[in-house]
Amino acid sequence: MLEPLWVLLDRLLWSGRAQAGAPLGGALRLLRYPYAVLRDLSRGQINLRAMGLVYNTTLALVPLLAFSFAILKAFNAHRDLEPVIFEFFRPVGAAATELTRRAMEFADGVSTGLVGSVGLALLLWTLLGTIQKVEDSFNYLWRVDQPRSFGRRVAEYLALVILGPLLLVAFIGLVHSTMQTAAVETLSHLPLLEQLFAWGRSLAPYAMVTTSFTFLYTFVPNTSVRLLPALVGGLAAGVLWAATGKLFTELVVYTSRLTIVYAGFAVIVAALLWTYLGWLILLLGAQLAFYVQTPSYLRLG
Repeated sequence: MLEPLWVLLDRLLWSGRAQAGAPLGGALRLLRYPYAVLRDLSRGQINLRAMGLVYNTTLALVPLLAFSFAILKAFNAHRDLEPVIFEFFRPVGAAATELTRRAMEFADGVSTGLVGSVGLALLLWTLLGTIQKVEDSFNYLWRVDQPRSFGRRVAEYLALVILGPLLLVAFIGLVHSTMQTAAVETLSHLPLLEQLFAWGRSLAPYAMVTTSFTFLYTFVPNTSVRLLPALVGGLAAGVLWAATGKLFTELVVYTSRLTIVYAGFAVIVAALLWTYLGWLILLLGAQLAFYVQTPSYLRLG
């Protein structure tokens, strides 16, 4: 139904006016990128893959938390992930605190010995299968037909699952210790710098999301991805994540029908919806990164 619209926009964005100088020509050439992403979104495949990843995330959430916390508990650092979990659930609204508390209670109850012996194979199988689904989606967006070999999958996915939580906690600890140094404490009380530090603290979660997205866009596709396209996709997805999160929070807070219809399951429904939106934003950023690196695919045909 929308195909005539995309054909019309295609002709406009690749017309003679788009070859003119700035500002009209530059604006039309820049609009090719959101046009291509929205065109692909309207065809449904990105939506279907985001929905499938929600299902895989639901299956892999418990194994992922168990495995990550079991690793971090060995360093007595599993509590450092609490702010990260809260930031993920923040758009759900007031229920974010309860969901974070439940996740941390689960973390405290994880037995390192049990995870290390009885459940290790099942946890790893579920996690590797989920990460493979993510790679398949990224490869689809990047037009990559050949996935990683089995050996590369096991080695690289295990490195991601084991080192990822450790590096994240190390980064959080480094930032926290830096902010508490005497020099930074003194500078943070200066009038202008105090405002800058406040802005920095408010933007830190979004910067972390952008950095994580950029890393995934570089690492996950089974092809060579340059840093600049990955950074553009990560930045766009990070901004979209922040904007969508605020809108979703307002929707959850002010929509009473969700609670009336779903009663006690409203929190679960909201969490699933937010997970779907998160995967959708991640895939859209990957699609944008692909077009930035290979602009020859922007046009229809």
